[in-house]
Amino acid sequence: LLSPIFSIEKYEIEDLQFYTDEEIISSMDEIDGKNGLISVFKSTSFDDADGLLKLRLPDMEKKLIFNCPYLEKVTVRFSFPNKIIVEATERKPIFLTEYHNTYLYIDSKGVVLETFTGTDRPDYPIVQGLEVTSYKIGCSIAETDNTKIHIAMKLCNALASMEILENNIDIIINKISSELKNDNIDVYNKSNNLFNLINK
Repeated sequence: LLSPIFSIEKYEIEDLQFYTDEEIISSMDEIDGKNGLISVFKSTSFDDADGLLKLRLPDMEKKLIFNCPYLEKVTVRFSFPNKIIVEATERKPIFLTEYHNTYLYIDSKGVVLETFTGTDRPDYPIVQGLEVTSYKIGCSIAETDNTKIHIAMKLCNALASMEILENNIDIIINKISSELKNDNIDVYNKSNNLFNLINK
C-alpha cells in the first residue's frame, strides 16, 4: 500500500477543446508524486463503496469543476500502478450578452464561462435586453425568475441545433410580459432583420 510504485507520475486526459493537458494537470498539482491509493482513501468516503471500487478522487473532481468553468462533468480516477485518468464533458457556449462594458460568455444552461471585451469576444450571437444584475464565473444566470434569460437560452439552443450560431447574429429581446403574451424578439444579422418572433 505504501510502496513508491503507486506514486502518481502519469496522466491520461481525454481530449478537450478548451483546456490543454498541462492546464488540467496543474489544477491537480497537489497529488502529483503522491501515493495514488492513499490519495483515493483520503478523497473518498468509506460510505461511497462505488467510488472506492472505481478508485475515484472526488476532491480532485470538485477542484477541476471549480477551477475550470468550461468543464460540466469530470471523473478523476487512479489507475495502477501510477496513473491518473481524467474524463470530462465540456460545456457548450451558445451566446454572449453585454454586462457593464464586458461580454459574458454563456453556455446552454445559462452558466457564465468567461468574460470578454468588445475586441476579443468569440464569434457567437449577442443577446441584448437580458437585464443581468450580477454574475459569477462558473454559476448560472438562469437561477433567477428573469424570463428573458430563459427565453434567450431556448432560442440560442434552437439556433445551435440548427447549426446557425453565427457571429453576425444579434438577438434583441424587446418586451416580455409576465403572462408571456405580446412578447417581441428580433433576430438580426449584419444587414437586416432575419425574423421576428411574436408570441400571442
